[in-house]
Amino acid sequence: MPAPKLVFAIGSCACGGGIWYDSYSVLGPVEKIVPVNFYIPGCPPRPEAIIYGVAVAVGLVDKKTAPVTFKQLEMPIPRYHPDDLRESGETVFYTKSDKI
Repeated sequence: MPAPKLVFAIGSCACGGGIWYDSYSVLGPVEKIVPVNFYIPGCPPRPEAIIYGVAVAVGLVDKKTAPVTFKQLEMPIPRYHPDDLRESGETVFYTKSDKI
């Protein structure tokens, strides 16, 4: 097949093996055999989904994906100096703490 090609996995069976994914006669998703560019899920896939998938592949519409942003949670580690210790009985209190 010529180089500019589009491969679609249409339907739940092609995308992931469907309800027979763990049987002896099903290898799983079709991507194990043929590299797939676009997935159109559904059992059976609706005609609108197939038209939308082809339109996305050709570039007529944008993909409906939400942008994902990851934010590292800030967990400050306090630094304590021995001069800032205050003892009260068996309990030790830190009177001053600085964040790194």
